[in-house]
Amino acid sequence: MNALFTRIYAAKPFTWQAFVGMGLGLLAFSPSILVKSQGYPPEIWRALLLVSLVLLALVTVTLKSLLLNNRTVGEKPLVAWSLLIGLSILFPIIIRNVANGIFHLVDFQPGFFRYFTIGMIWLLGTLIFAVVVNETREFRKELGNLRSQLATAHRFQKVEQSTLEELRLELLSNVKTTLKKAFEKLVPKMSQRDASAQLQELLDDVVRPLASTLSSRDVEFSDAQGPDVNKLRVSVKEVANRLTDTNPFEYKWAPVLVALPTLSMKTWVVPFPIALLSFFCSVAFLFVALYVSHYFFARYLNKSTRRLSLLIMVTTFFAIGLLDTLIAGIIVGLDPSSVGLLIAFTEFGALMLLALLRAIPRERQRLLKELDAALSHVEWMNTRRGQLIWVEQQRFARLVHGDIQAKILATILDLSLNVKNGQLSQDQITQLQVKCEAALDHPEKRISLTAFLHSLAKLWSASVVISTDISKKVKAQIEADPVAQEAVIEIIREALNNAVKYSHSTSITISIEIQNPTAKENSFPFSLLHIQVVSDVKSASTALSDFGGKPGQGTALFDQLSKKWKLHLDGDSSRLVAYVPIGDHT
Repeated sequence: MNALFTRIYAAKPFTWQAFVGMGLGLLAFSPSILVKSQGYPPEIWRALLLVSLVLLALVTVTLKSLLLNNRTVGEKPLVAWSLLIGLSILFPIIIRNVANGIFHLVDFQPGFFRYFTIGMIWLLGTLIFAVVVNETREFRKELGNLRSQLATAHRFQKVEQSTLEELRLELLSNVKTTLKKAFEKLVPKMSQRDASAQLQELLDDVVRPLASTLSSRDVEFSDAQGPDVNKLRVSVKEVANRLTDTNPFEYKWAPVLVALPTLSMKTWVVPFPIALLSFFCSVAFLFVALYVSHYFFARYLNKSTRRLSLLIMVTTFFAIGLLDTLIAGIIVGLDPSSVGLLIAFTEFGALMLLALLRAIPRERQRLLKELDAALSHVEWMNTRRGQLIWVEQQRFARLVHGDIQAKILATILDLSLNVKNGQLSQDQITQLQVKCEAALDHPEKRISLTAFLHSLAKLWSASVVISTDISKKVKAQIEADPVAQEAVIEIIREALNNAVKYSHSTSITISIEIQNPTAKENSFPFSLLHIQVVSDVKSASTALSDFGGKPGQGTALFDQLSKKWKLHLDGDSSRLVAYVPIGDHT
């Protein structure tokens, strides 16, 4: 009950859908009952009801604009409930006054019980429509958002390779152009000393700054956004298809809520005590019918196709309404022919509306889980793409800093040793340029995670005890993904340097696990590496406490290579936790 009131308080109380839905129901079903009960042609009753509905709509719109101003029930509860109850009481009074004053039906006096049932049904219908309309609107927005995120994820998959290829070509072009201009400045037939100095100047002024620029260059790429959520139109049919995933047969509250509208109809053709007895018979029958339907749907039909589920639901609802009308006629002597199929249609409509009321919040919960999974995947892919771009930039930086610099140094050394012919020839310049450009076209050999950890332990063996907790399976998966491996190595290297630098650690433990945060509903499998670097704190500096929130080279690296990270400080120990995307190799 609390959940129902929470849903009511989140909704705007008056919707045009309520007026249209309940108004059409009155215009379609009521005239036949009123003709049998009160006489007069059905056209008069339709005109009377239409005028009454228009007057009620004008009063409702005016009061809503003046007092509610498009607010929800929860935002102005006192005003909203006063209007809801007051207008429900006013509606049957308007009908009587229109009948007596405009259509001159002076003998039309509904009486207390009919007043009461009409007002109660109008209030109940208004509330149900308010909840259904509000939640359907929110459901469509969330479904549109999900579609947008899924479209973004698909777009990421399509543009990732092209983005990397464009970056690779851009970096290659920039480096080759810079080196070409530098080599063109070299003058052949220079003395050994001048040639060596000019090549050294090439290293100091061009090669090393170029390597530094590539290494520290910000990762830039345009977001692969999906369609604008506000422009996405989710059809009512699509919403209906989603709602068939929920069992539509609610047997706790539905029997009473479905039988109430028929009570109002029955009071016009039989005395109130008989109508009330028929109401209780309907509640009992509806409880049994809906309970049995709920059981069979859950046991046998829950895994059927959506189209079949929808067909079974509609057919069952109509059959329940028809059987309830026939049984009520047998038990209390109500002549079914006096109201025809009107009661059956009324119960059918009420059951459909309550099925929506039941299904929407359940499907919204499921939808939000799917949306959360889709958002996580988009975030994963975004981080992964930044990771790929960063690794590519570092590759070019290392090539320039290492291989190309080594070739230039080798040429300088060759000149210094070859004293007899210590001049820089044009052939040497051309050969050096060709060797440097060739180095850019071939991928460098990367160190494996296993080899890196081994070299790390050996390097720090004199001052720091480094232990690892990484299974062979995890190592194999990391080494099968060169990009993730590069990111892991850099994060571990940076974390270890910070631990030694800031807290003078002498004991460091590195552990890595693979996590799969994908929800079942998500169609994009992805994984994260859960990296932990735990170190002891011997003498923490102020820089260590600032490290977690102060932007710098280390934090920029963690931001770039991990989906999320955090530094935990706990007295005599510190723990860096980072989550790094890794490709799916299952």
